[in-house]
Amino acid sequence: MTISDIEKRLRKMGFRKFKKESSKTISILVEGNRIDFLEKVEKNFADMNAKYDPNKGASSIGAVVADKFTIKARPASKQGKGSAGLGNEDAMINGIEQFTKGGPITVCITDGRKKYEYKNVIGVEEVGRDTTNRKKADVRLKIKGG
Repeated sequence: MTISDIEKRLRKMGFRKFKKESSKTISILVEGNRIDFLEKVEKNFADMNAKYDPNKGASSIGAVVADKFTIKARPASKQGKGSAGLGNEDAMINGIEQFTKGGPITVCITDGRKKYEYKNVIGVEEVGRDTTNRKKADVRLKIKGG
């Protein structure tokens, strides 16, 4: 079994757009609820011991692991030039800078499933270009007293 064989099976399921990331990882490019698509993939790949793991990889929604292969779901509209990129980071930074002018604030970040709350935020800095030691953050919140 190869990643091309995985793609063929996904095509038979009705998926048409893909991004091959490695010899063992492929992403289906979809619109809509990506978790629903991954659960559908999990059922279709049951013969390969497929399991949906919401914590797999860097994605906020996880991936399906089928034998030695990983199948992810990415929003088709957010690929290439359609990706949010620096525009969303700038909007977040500008918003936090604007609101912290009046004193410390509480910042809530959510992806729809997980929620992170940071209290006493007094500023923010852009750190997305610093990837040493595999850093992934785009912004760093400055906390009062921290």
